[in-house]
Amino acid sequence: MDSKKRISQEITSQVVDNETGEISKEVKHQIAFVEREPDYVKLYISDIFRLTDVPKSSNDIMLAMLKRMTYNNDIALFAPVKREIAKELGLKEVTISKAIELFVKKSIILRKDRGLYIINPYFFGRGKWEDIKKVRLQIEYSKGGRMILKTEFVPVERKEYEEV
Repeated sequence: MDSKKRISQEITSQVVDNETGEISKEVKHQIAFVEREPDYVKLYISDIFRLTDVPKSSNDIMLAMLKRMTYNNDIALFAPVKREIAKELGLKEVTISKAIELFVKKSIILRKDRGLYIINPYFFGRGKWEDIKKVRLQIEYSKGGRMILKTEFVPVERKEYEEV
């Protein structure tokens, strides 16, 4: 992606002829280039208190996962991605897998399918607010405080399979 954003502006001014009183309009077009904002992930503090019982040691793993999140809050956490995160952080792959299990248990991430998750958009979001809002509409809280996906797919429970 280009590091500069093009902004074009049209400036209209009125010019009055002092002798005739005639008013004419003058239109100027200006183009400017400004720096683009770097990629970011939004953090929503209204629900972040739910993360307080997650060990601080998991923070780096979560940040590594957030860097890989798509604009739909999806993240693929297949074995090669887990190995990549483990190598990046100097951890063992099993540590990454355990953190993923904890994040699922705490509804920080929600399982869509084997190796495919959605990062809870009530905690983190990537992209425009209107898109994040659409993803949020797919999630609701149960009476027990558990988050549930409301989409055409059914979240896969860990019991159904074991990753090797």
